[in-house]
Amino acid sequence: MMDQELIRTLLYRAESVDLDFKREQYKLSGSDAEKSELVKDVLAMANAWRESTGYILLGVAESKGDLPTVVGIADFHDDAHFQQMVNSKVHPKIEFAYQVCKFDDLFVGVIAVPKQKRPFYLQKRFGNIDADVVYLRRGSSTAVAKPDEIARMGASEIERRPVPKVELSLRNPTGEDVRSREQAVKVVGFGNIDALPDYTVDRSTQFPMDIYNPGSINRSFWRDAARFVKDRAGACMISIQVHNNSSFALTHCKIELAFDDERGEQLELREERDMAAKPKHGFNIPSIYSKHQQPDVLVSDAKLGRLKSRFTFEKLLAGDTITSSDAVVLYPQESGEVTVNGRLYAHELEEPMPLSAKLSFVVVHQTLRLEDLKRMFEK
Repeated sequence: MMDQELIRTLLYRAESVDLDFKREQYKLSGSDAEKSELVKDVLAMANAWRESTGYILLGVAESKGDLPTVVGIADFHDDAHFQQMVNSKVHPKIEFAYQVCKFDDLFVGVIAVPKQKRPFYLQKRFGNIDADVVYLRRGSSTAVAKPDEIARMGASEIERRPVPKVELSLRNPTGEDVRSREQAVKVVGFGNIDALPDYTVDRSTQFPMDIYNPGSINRSFWRDAARFVKDRAGACMISIQVHNNSSFALTHCKIELAFDDERGEQLELREERDMAAKPKHGFNIPSIYSKHQQPDVLVSDAKLGRLKSRFTFEKLLAGDTITSSDAVVLYPQESGEVTVNGRLYAHELEEPMPLSAKLSFVVVHQTLRLEDLKRMFEK
């Protein structure tokens, strides 16, 4: 969801080459003339001479000499409908995004059009838009580009745009950068965990309620404890941290990372929430509340023989750092290096930005028995 503070900031500005207010929602049905209004406005914004992302706010009424008024929209469309309407008509396709945001108990539609390579035009007339004509915003209105303006559009302008500088780092639970030194991991084995015995207690030491309620005892305690020890000892927990060294913000961001064991060994990847929980001697009523409100998404791609992790975030300000809300957990089986290759997607990037990092592991194997578990959990 777009930052409401950004919308509030835009409302303090006047209409210009990178900002347009529309009182009504666009029509996606009806005559071609009505439907072409959306296409023409996005087309003109994409072709405009500007230095940053352009915005079209729907449900905002312009007020001459005063701040605009938020009146809200009642008709809702999704981004896919807008994308189909615009990019089925224009050439080449325009990169833009549409979303509906709640603002002061009203709903505002926001179309964000990042600065990108131009010009855009229609190859076939549609509604009120002529074919082979380059429309653009000039001031607060739409105009037809002059031949010299069209000549100046294109790659030369993009080349002058500063190259974004983004750094990827991998952090452990204490915040240290795990790229700087080898990570010690212990692969623990218990043989067949399911063969471990049931947990029992001496009834002479039980509280009276436990005597009459033997079901309160977690008989799987030793098996749960073995899985917990195995999970924690063999885990390398990593949070993904991204720092924007650029002089401009990045919006609508997505990072995809692939973790590759260079020796071809099996490498397991999980989310932190999937690790075995610390066992209890008795049963607890599970909480209905999750500590994770917006989980990151982990995707296993067996076809490529690699494990991937995906993170999304709305905005990364210039000079700002963002850290993933959840950790990913690597389970290397042997000592060696793991390469992390990734791509950063953002509206301000003409193409995905490559990201990379390396991890080095020292793996020790250890076999434990039931007596070891008892020493750990019956102190």
